[in-house]
Amino acid sequence: MGFTSIMSDGTRRSSTQISLDMLSAIKNGVSRPTRIMYECNLSYQMCKSKLEELVVNGLVRKEEVYSRSTKGSHTIYEITETGVEMIETLKQLKNLLNL
Repeated sequence: MGFTSIMSDGTRRSSTQISLDMLSAIKNGVSRPTRIMYECNLSYQMCKSKLEELVVNGLVRKEEVYSRSTKGSHTIYEITETGVEMIETLKQLKNLLNL
């Protein structure tokens, strides 16, 4: 079962488009799960599931970071080199299909 999300024009995003949106957001410096969720306009459950999928596939890495201000840790996500390559590949594929 693929994930879909409704875009502002009423069309649905494919699972691939959601992955591309998430990878692009992470590449652009959005690293915390809640910020990724808002940036990509996803539900908590869908965001969590897609992040796990991106980690398992080696496109992003998950880190626990200690914060002195909160005296606790939080999770951040960073894009891998494979993830950067995937963004370029998906953009090229999208351009080819739109011809």
